[in-house]
Amino acid sequence: MTMITRKELVEVLQKHVCEVVFEKVNGEMRKMVCTLRAEDLPPPTKEDPLTTKKVRKINEEVLPSWDVNKNGFRSFRMDKVKSVTSTDGSFNWQDPKWEYVDVQVPPPMEFIEEGKPK
Repeated sequence: MTMITRKELVEVLQKHVCEVVFEKVNGEMRKMVCTLRAEDLPPPTKEDPLTTKKVRKINEEVLPSWDVNKNGFRSFRMDKVKSVTSTDGSFNWQDPKWEYVDVQVPPPMEFIEEGKPK
């Protein structure tokens, strides 16, 4: 696989908690532990538009996902994703043009080990 598509990444995140490494808009590299598994997402609220199930235009260039370390939705640009690794090791992808550099991230929360939110 050369580049991961948005559809492929959504499918992986709907099944797994993953570590996604991406380049932020300011050029910094960031490692985010995130998911889109329904059982891990917060219940929908009127105050949080990302949890509501309503029709809205989808920006195909950006993917919002649940950051398990920050307990909130965060987004990244698809063209800036450098690697994706599921925490259980069953999925691994890396941009072939990118040389891995260790990016620091806080250790995963109990959330990942227990498989459910705190």
